[in-house]
Amino acid sequence: MIRGMLEKLRKKGFVICLWADAGVIFERIKEDRGRPLLLVDEPKCEIQKIIEARRDTYLQADLVIDCNNISIKDVAMKIIDAATDQN
Repeated sequence: MIRGMLEKLRKKGFVICLWADAGVIFERIKEDRGRPLLLVDEPKCEIQKIIEARRDTYLQADLVIDCNNISIKDVAMKIIDAATDQN
C-alpha cells in the first residue's frame, strides 16, 4: 500500500477493510486475469505475501469486517449499520 494512503482515505471518509484469508481470496478471484499482481506461478502464495505486507495498515481501518464465512448481504448490512452509526 502506498505510504500515507490510509490517512488520505480517512480525510475522505470512513475506511472499511473487507478482510479474508488468502485461500478465500484466491477462490473468489482465481478466474480473474485482470489482476497483474496475481499473474504468477503461485498466486495463493502471492496473495499471502500481499496480506502480510499490508496487514498492519489494513487492520487500522475504521471498520474491519471478517469476510471469510459471511454472505455478501451480511457484509452489506454491517456496512450499512456502521454508516448509520456514523451519522
